[in-house]
Amino acid sequence: MKMGAMCYTSAGSSGHAVYICPTCNHKTLYASPKKSRGTEQEYETWNIIAFDLTAARRLINEIQKYAPAVSLRENDFCDNCAPRRGVPYLSIAIRYDDGSEIMTNKISTSDLLMLKAFFSGELTYKDIDGVDTVPLLEKMPCLKFLLGEPANLVPAEKK
Repeated sequence: MKMGAMCYTSAGSSGHAVYICPTCNHKTLYASPKKSRGTEQEYETWNIIAFDLTAARRLINEIQKYAPAVSLRENDFCDNCAPRRGVPYLSIAIRYDDGSEIMTNKISTSDLLMLKAFFSGELTYKDIDGVDTVPLLEKMPCLKFLLGEPANLVPAEKK
């Protein structure tokens, strides 16, 4: 049996992920944590950079077509901008017409898919794996949280 084209085989993991800061263009290298010594947070940070960051940036660009006041914040990933950084995470900022701004920390690409559906006027969206269709109404508490609204609004009393 002859071997076919090798370009179809999956590429091996290089063991590191490179973060390029959109603010200063500095590169920060994140080594893949060793299974025996890595913490859960190290795995989470590495996975964000290796897999989620590109999708998050793409989704924010799509959201900004409908809502330009929404922006992605990449907090503490850059060694140059945040040398004494804390735990890195993704967040969104929404700037309202009155000048106020809300920040929602530790968001996921699933959250961004939900926001894209909301701002584009869709009633449903595909989940992160692209298989299941999720009604936006079912995610209303999460959506309100992402938009800076209280999840349990108490109706105003009638006068």
